[in-house]
Amino acid sequence: MNIDELEHGITSVKRKRNVYRSIDDRPALLQELTTWRKDAHAQDPYRMVRRVTWFCDDDRLKLLSKTHPSNIWSVQDIVDLLGETEEWGRECGSQVYAVITNFDKARVKKALNEWSRKKAKM
Repeated sequence: MNIDELEHGITSVKRKRNVYRSIDDRPALLQELTTWRKDAHAQDPYRMVRRVTWFCDDDRLKLLSKTHPSNIWSVQDIVDLLGETEEWGRECGSQVYAVITNFDKARVKKALNEWSRKKAKM
């Protein structure tokens, strides 16, 4: 702190930097989420009156695809991130959470397999 900060009670606070999902992973996750939305809409008993975007619009799918996995630990994290309702969370949140966690598990498994192969060649 400098003297002005001490005299005036001003404190400098560093802003937390946003961390995003790898750019390479975003298109694949976006595709998975888009497929989920299409399938969920096709199975929805109210599909005649609910647009496909009721499940999640394109901008929110993009937001989900770029959000770092460390920021999504529960369905509630998704509801909060998207600013959705509790009803949406009950109907769609767990499905979206499953898509994202399955995607992340597959990526980790793939990375471990590649690492194992590289290590075996050494």
